[in-house]
Parts: sequence; structure tokens; C-alpha cells
Amino acid sequence: MSIGLRTNELVEDIATEMNGLFQRMMPDEKSLLPSDETMIELMNLEEEELLLLTDEGKGEVYYDPSSTMTRTVSFGGSFKLFWGCNVTFTKEGKKMSKNIECGAKSLEGVGKKPGEDNPIH
Repeated sequence: MSIGLRTNELVEDIATEMNGLFQRMMPDEKSLLPSDETMIELMNLEEEELLLLTDEGKGEVYYDPSSTMTRTVSFGGSFKLFWGCNVTFTKEGKKMSKNIECGAKSLEGVGKKPGEDNPIH
């Protein structure tokens, strides 16, 4: 077996292991949900919408075609992943050894965009 083939196998093994590590580090489905604060804001807007569609909350459907209301609630997040590997070859006398160390760290953030306290208009 040539050195090149062993090197290809080595880097493919590292890539496979790192891919598994990255998958375990990715945010899960629940962490992608809006914060409690944003959920409350969305629910309040939904209630306001229902009140605006009824005649002052008396239960009769009311629609004013001249009225306009726009409200946007923006939320999201970010995920940065830093990773690296060190492959160290050591020769002691006639003995060769190889040490592989890989690692990763991530930075995550979720929330509402700054300055999103827009009034209803």
C-alpha cells in the first residue's frame, strides 16, 4: 500500500468522525423555536387581530376596508462552528507513531432582531 492511499484513508476517516461530531453539535429542533418573549408577543398580536376583527370584542364580525395594520416580528439565530485537527507523526528509533487530535467548538445565538419594538401601523 502506498503512502498516498493511507493518507487518503486517514483524512476520510477524520472527515467521517468530524461529520458525526458536527451533527451532534447542531441545534436541535426545540432550540430553533422562538423565545418565550417572542412567542408571547406573537400570541398577543394574534389576540389583537381577533379583537380588531370584532366590534370592540363584542363578538360581531367587523371589517373596515379602509383600515391598515402591519406588524412584523422577526426572530432567528446563528450558528458558527470552528474546528481543527492536528496529525502528529513521531519517529523514535525505528518506531513510527501517529497521533490524531480533532476538536470543535460552536457559538450559537437566538432571539429577536434588535430594535424590533415597532408600533402597530
